Amino acid sequence: MRIDPETVPVLLRRAGVVGAGGAGFPAYVKYQRPTKVYVANCTESEPGYYGDKMLMKERPDVICKALKLLRDIFGYEKVYLAIKAKHTQYATEVIHYAEETGDFAMAYVPDQYRMGEEKALTKHVTGIEVPRGAIPPKVGVTVQNTETLHNIYWALTEHRPVIYKFVQTIGEIRHDEVLQAPVGTPVQAVLRHAGHKDPDEVLKKHRLIDGGPLLGEEIEEPGGHVVTRTTNGLLFVKPENFKRRGKLYPLPDHEPPSRIQVVADEVDVVEVPLGGPYGEPAIPVVNEGDTVAAGQEIGHYDPEKLSVSAHASIPGVVTRVGPARIRIERQSGA
Repeated sequence: MRIDPETVPVLLRRAGVVGAGGAGFPAYVKYQRPTKVYVANCTESEPGYYGDKMLMKERPDVICKALKLLRDIFGYEKVYLAIKAKHTQYATEVIHYAEETGDFAMAYVPDQYRMGEEKALTKHVTGIEVPRGAIPPKVGVTVQNTETLHNIYWALTEHRPVIYKFVQTIGEIRHDEVLQAPVGTPVQAVLRHAGHKDPDEVLKKHRLIDGGPLLGEEIEEPGGHVVTRTTNGLLFVKPENFKRRGKLYPLPDHEPPSRIQVVADEVDVVEVPLGGPYGEPAIPVVNEGDTVAAGQEIGHYDPEKLSVSAHASIPGVVTRVGPARIRIERQSGA
């Protein structure tokens, strides 16, 4: 497959690809000025989270093909996939592929939280120091989260937009599950599919953090929260154990999730965010009452601003168009 480097930012922007590792920065920006070194970040430092590791374990072919594809397109001199040394059991097939083909090299990093941060990871993997106030591309290194890499592959090869998110339920609740859920899935539906019969009771008894124990963001109104393109996990903490942001929560000693549970066809209502933490929201291109297909563009990126498109994550009818979200309800039988 031959893809012109100049078309990559356009395709990623149309597909709504943003950094899935947490920050949510529009991914197309990283490919406007190619670097010499590429680092795929699968260190997943937030305690207790397994989404990226499970993705690498269950979808190794996509991760490997994505790294080869990007190397072929941009001609990176060096390509690495970084993972903590203690998690190699999740990367068996990826490691084998790397050794057999040489398309990329594995980089094993120590079990330190800071390894998940781009500057620290860049220094450890490449030996290149990123100056204060700068970012890795300034020193010739592109760092990309594993799930983002997964989304990039489908955006470039099949023009698939980002309509699903790999999200884990974790914390002081009964079940830890990794779900592949439609973007915009209400938190109640996530809990239900994770095995909780009474999601509202769970929300009543816990405070909700979108993200990890260290850098997650507390959700003031959890009943209205939905899965966004940056929601790696939903952390539930009992009020008496809640600490201010930046403090590590003592997580229960749960068994790691054994698989990714796909619930794409089991969610009947979504509220798809038009934007994220960075940039400007997409401009709605649908109206209330419109029937949409899964993957259809419902918000077009603003070409003059830092912006990416948004897409319907389930088929159905648009029942509300707001400045921040578009609500879609699945029709019977869809």
